[in-house]
Amino acid sequence: MNPGITEAEIYAAADRLFLSGQQPTMRAVHEAVGTSASMGTVQKYMRLWWSQAGPRLRGQLDGALPDRERQVLDQLWMNLKASADEDARLALQPEKDAIEAARAELQEREAEMDRRAETDAARIAELEEANRQLVKAAEGHQAAFRQETEALRKDRAQIMSRLDDAQTVIQSLEHKLAQTEERREMNEKHWLSQLATERDRVRNQEKLDAKRTQEMLDLRKEVTEASMAAREAGQRAQAAEAERDRLWQELQRVNNESSRRGRLQPRRRRGRVR
Repeated sequence: MNPGITEAEIYAAADRLFLSGQQPTMRAVHEAVGTSASMGTVQKYMRLWWSQAGPRLRGQLDGALPDRERQVLDQLWMNLKASADEDARLALQPEKDAIEAARAELQEREAEMDRRAETDAARIAELEEANRQLVKAAEGHQAAFRQETEALRKDRAQIMSRLDDAQTVIQSLEHKLAQTEERREMNEKHWLSQLATERDRVRNQEKLDAKRTQEMLDLRKEVTEASMAAREAGQRAQAAEAERDRLWQELQRVNNESSRRGRLQPRRRRGRVR
């Protein structure tokens, strides 16, 4: 706000415009008080002026105008006030449109974020389900291994209690137990490796998606720049074509003028001979 612009100055400018027969619109008052005043300040004080100026000006003119002219003045005042209200609405319309556009863009961004969140949640759910399946399978193998180990131990106890000379059988069972343990460890490593591979694949896919998104943005930027360059080239071509046509016309004019002078020269020489 300009500190030199006061309410009284805006009132005085509006009164001068009205009494001179001009419509005291916000733009006219803004120009009358000087463009250094902000449009917001003019709008604020003009609202007060419109609410007070009718009774104030009517009081100043009551003794000077007949009833019929006062009625015409009242009707004119109502028309001017309606026009001023429309002027104020149109002055604020760009700001309203900008706010609506910003709100629509914000809603679109929120919707995009929600869609991405749903996609990420679905991927996480798939990974969690795969992890649960792997854990369930591992638990099943571990249970089977425990059952098999327990059975082997029972067999070993029975064999040792019944046969003192069955050392060979006992060694065989121990070897089988070791192989089973080795298979369990190998299976666990395999499952853990698969889980790590799947996680790496998901991370790589996310990076690839981000890279593709950036590439799409870069491509859109390049297309926009190319379109602008093509438009500028077309404008330059049109200007060059216009200049070429102008030069061609100028050349035709010069050729015509030279031809005309060439036809006149022989006539002048024949006249001198005579």
